[in-house]
Amino acid sequence: MVVNMVGGAFLQALFVSLLLSVTEATVPVKTKTIINVGGSGTYDEVVGMPCGGGGSGACMKRSKWVDSCLAPFDEEQTLKFRGPMNVKDIAVYYPSGGSWNRVSSFTQNGGQENMAFMGNYGRSMDGHNVDEEMCYAGPGEQAKFVTNGDDFSCHGFNLTYASADGKCARKAPEGFNGVLGDNVEVAIMQDSKCQGAACGFYRGVAHHGWAGVNGGAKMFAVKVSYPHGDVFDSPALWFLHASVVRTASYHHDLCNCRGVGYSGGCGELDVAEIVTEKNTKMEVETSVYSYKGAISDGGGYRFERPMQDVVYVTIFNPDGYIQIVELDDFEFGNSVSDTRVQEWNGRRDLILSMPGPVRQDCKAPRCSFPPFNEGFAARMERGVHCEEPNLNHY
Repeated sequence: MVVNMVGGAFLQALFVSLLLSVTEATVPVKTKTIINVGGSGTYDEVVGMPCGGGGSGACMKRSKWVDSCLAPFDEEQTLKFRGPMNVKDIAVYYPSGGSWNRVSSFTQNGGQENMAFMGNYGRSMDGHNVDEEMCYAGPGEQAKFVTNGDDFSCHGFNLTYASADGKCARKAPEGFNGVLGDNVEVAIMQDSKCQGAACGFYRGVAHHGWAGVNGGAKMFAVKVSYPHGDVFDSPALWFLHASVVRTASYHHDLCNCRGVGYSGGCGELDVAEIVTEKNTKMEVETSVYSYKGAISDGGGYRFERPMQDVVYVTIFNPDGYIQIVELDDFEFGNSVSDTRVQEWNGRRDLILSMPGPVRQDCKAPRCSFPPFNEGFAARMERGVHCEEPNLNHY
């Protein structure tokens, strides 16, 4: 298949493995396809975080081998939000018998099912003795004093349940109200708690993420808008490996399996992020990190900031690609037909390819891209040539 653009009804499919020149115009898109996602390799999983005297902590890791077309995104994922954000609906679907069936959901007007909303406010290793006065400290606010000697002093905050607005710790699950203030974050996980060794090492309150079925097949639909904030004004919707939030999401030592920078370990998928460090508050970026390296939309081809409600659908395909589609609406029903999901999977606007060799046993779309040194106009004209496989039914 040849995917080309030039205006009108034609689709645009452009490869952006390198940053585009700042002189090149931003082009809005509605679909982003990430190919060559998985493969064989290793990342460092956390197996222990002992806390020594004087507030010093150790980070114990071991190498974990992964080998699949979707790795590491075939493992448990956590959905994360950062405000300012208005969240209307969330649904998670797994494929079964010709349809994709809902396994978890939230609606702002009707409660939640198989979802727990968590905040990064915990201090104790075992998740006990939760202090509900531990709250988000925004600009000009004073964070609560934390006594040295607990787990916080060694490794930073860990997970607790979050208050309805996501701003404070809670001892028990509390219904989310769907509204996040500027820079306030929540992590969304399943209702089910980790038991025994099923989740590996963890601190604080630990719940399962969503691994999917049949090699990691899963679909998330989120209806959101991004109103403006007064200070940071950088809302984001992204996925992290569940082990990251169960160990240490934010701390100077970064004792988790994700790490920092280009080498992304157990993985991160930024679906729709307005980056805090940049002054592009109306453009929404997509980036992917894993043990294979990283790829971003590069500053030229982005979703536009959703001031009004839109739906981001993210489909993790075991064949080795991730499909992100922006929709005007979505029914959030009990099931979605496989025909509809495969139609979304087949859309091509922007195509991003993870670094590294292409696995021949993976059935993701195979695309060839114009040489980057041909220049922007030539790449726009020639587009991307893709061979589309027979889309699998999971």
